[in-house]
Amino acid sequence: MKINKLNSFNSISIDLDNINQVNITNSLTTQEYPVVFAAKEKYLLLHEWIALNKDLVKDNLYKYGAILFRNFNSDIAGNSFKEIVANYIEETIEYDLGAGNRSKVIDNIYISTFHPKEEDLEMHNEMSYTSFWPKEIMFYCEIPSVGDGATPLCDGRKIWNLLKPETKKKFTDLSIMYVRKLGGMFGGQTWQMVFDTDDKTVAEKKCIENNIDFEWQDNDVMVMKWIGPVTVLHPITQEISWFNHCYFFNSIMLNNDIETVLTIDDIPFYCYYGDGSVIEIETLMELKEAYEKTKSCFLWEKGDLLLVDNMLMSHGRNSFKGERKVLVAMFKNN
Repeated sequence: MKINKLNSFNSISIDLDNINQVNITNSLTTQEYPVVFAAKEKYLLLHEWIALNKDLVKDNLYKYGAILFRNFNSDIAGNSFKEIVANYIEETIEYDLGAGNRSKVIDNIYISTFHPKEEDLEMHNEMSYTSFWPKEIMFYCEIPSVGDGATPLCDGRKIWNLLKPETKKKFTDLSIMYVRKLGGMFGGQTWQMVFDTDDKTVAEKKCIENNIDFEWQDNDVMVMKWIGPVTVLHPITQEISWFNHCYFFNSIMLNNDIETVLTIDDIPFYCYYGDGSVIEIETLMELKEAYEKTKSCFLWEKGDLLLVDNMLMSHGRNSFKGERKVLVAMFKNN
């Protein structure tokens, strides 16, 4: 096996046993991510190649935050993706305490989201509101949409660097408080759905294990509150990265018609500063601008696989037309 040294990331060829060849380029979008690993020959099997080249993959992942694997042989979608996942890291995690609706396909492989296709899904770091968020995520495109449906990416290191010093200080001093309301007249998930049980003592135990305060309200409503970090320090790169859900779970994300009906207390998931005070609209707009400045979008092709370092990179999903099916697997953070 022979691999050329990484002198430049504009176009690098890798010769694997003089048979399988891959090009590496970062010119797919206006941003430098995702870096693209494109197989020169369609017969190259990704589940075999990724197992033999983990160091190369990791080096690029830590630098760019996301890798798009394209033009590899992955015709048998479900089985092939399962093999790729197993050959990369065996320890996947379940979508536990998740805020979205997902359907398990096999083992810990899920359909990425059932969010309405007419709406954008805003930028977020997967499960950053939990204590057991995934370190890395894999997305696999089984069916690309006929119109848009791109997965935008934003680098949390760049977002943090774009924020004003006073904004950084306030978030760092106060952290973020998450308030989640399970059940109630305005929809959202029930506690039975989130905890996969009809036993309140099981749900309460799960909250205690994750340092979540909770209370029961009328009509079988459960309200949870907990404090989460604003940033994370990446264990390999030693860089600070913006890492939370405060932009995702806030009033500016609501449809205007809904916002006129709901109060903050009605919203199923909401973020405050850690002292319980409301995050200013001006601060949320500052975050929106930072996301827009760092956003990178690409259109999926059938068989594409996207590997994301969840600590470094947030992701979302653009609205789309027609059918779209993207699978996802998540890997442990320890």
